[in-house]
Amino acid sequence: MKRLEMKKNVLIILFLSLFLYCGPKQQQVEKYMEDGVEVVVNYMEPYTLKGQPANLTIEEEFTIDTENDDLAELGLTDIWGFSVDSSDNICFYLSPLAQGNLVYKFDKEGRFVYSFAPKGQGPGEIENPIYLRFNSKDELAILDAAGHTLCIFDTKGNLLKEFPVDRDVARPGTAIIPLENGKYLVRRVILADRRYSDIVVSLFDPELNELKELHRHQVESPEFTGKFELPVPIPLFEASKEHIFIGNGKLGYEISVFDLEGNFVRKLMKEYRSVEVPEDYKNEVKGYLEDSEFLFLKDIVFFPKYLQPFQFLFTDDEGRLFVMTHETGESSEEHIFDIFNSEGVFISRKGLEVFLSGNLFEPGNPIDSWAVMKQERFYCLREKESGFKELVVFRTIWK
Repeated sequence: MKRLEMKKNVLIILFLSLFLYCGPKQQQVEKYMEDGVEVVVNYMEPYTLKGQPANLTIEEEFTIDTENDDLAELGLTDIWGFSVDSSDNICFYLSPLAQGNLVYKFDKEGRFVYSFAPKGQGPGEIENPIYLRFNSKDELAILDAAGHTLCIFDTKGNLLKEFPVDRDVARPGTAIIPLENGKYLVRRVILADRRYSDIVVSLFDPELNELKELHRHQVESPEFTGKFELPVPIPLFEASKEHIFIGNGKLGYEISVFDLEGNFVRKLMKEYRSVEVPEDYKNEVKGYLEDSEFLFLKDIVFFPKYLQPFQFLFTDDEGRLFVMTHETGESSEEHIFDIFNSEGVFISRKGLEVFLSGNLFEPGNPIDSWAVMKQERFYCLREKESGFKELVVFRTIWK
């Protein structure tokens, strides 16, 4: 009996060993330390991590369509940028060239609530909005380039306070992200002299005083170099509840990660597929320059052979980072996103249709959010065949 029992136990152990060997394996993530900073090495294929959801599916819930006649009567005929608060309320802002109220609020079911922030220069008015984000208190921060102010509105659209900002902060091209700790992450253009300008990402205090510079990228003036590179290499940045992410495609597929106090804590590195600059993009740019005030750039514009590794970043409530590559999916509107977990490990890829503004030279060209992942929902702008934009809201499912 004892021998028979031992034989059974051995067979069970062998069966379990075979099952575990043939089943999904926990991969060892490659990491090392460099000058006190953790470097996470990611390859072409995602890591397989035990017990961690990595497969994202989305199911459309509703749309807010600017082609809708009812919205047109309200004055919402275009979407320049949007933000979502902790209760799933959505706020859009209109083009700086628009008139009337410039901010429109919708509830979590997509129903219009009210509009506010009329065009103007008085209290509670906005003249030239160039960025809009909710902060951790669900207050709406709007950067007014013309008024050189950051305006904070409450949940009912009432002006709470205004901060004066330096001229280089209020310049078009600036983006401001309110952080969870009350500070601000600011990307701005500093005109050093006529030969070049600097694109700088810095940490600012709650009163919008600069605390710490995190990244600087120098761009030479076409007037002195005799050349103008397109697409323009611009550092990308985003923030989660715990971290700041800054990526500069000129450095390759590298993303620097800081804590909310501006301490450099991690670097993400990843292999990637190079994508050549499309010919139709080159022809579109040259055609636009031919009939515009930027005709002088036509003879000096040049295009590198390959696009930069990524073109947009956003995060979700779990600290995941979504990196939009230049690879396309089943359609030209579907962009492939690399998805990293909160530890900087590449865990998945997903094709998502996200609208990108194509005209670099259009006045007030939008630089705000194209996509938001928040509380089991994915929000993204999409351009219809008619040319009108719509916000599409999806339910997200992780498996």
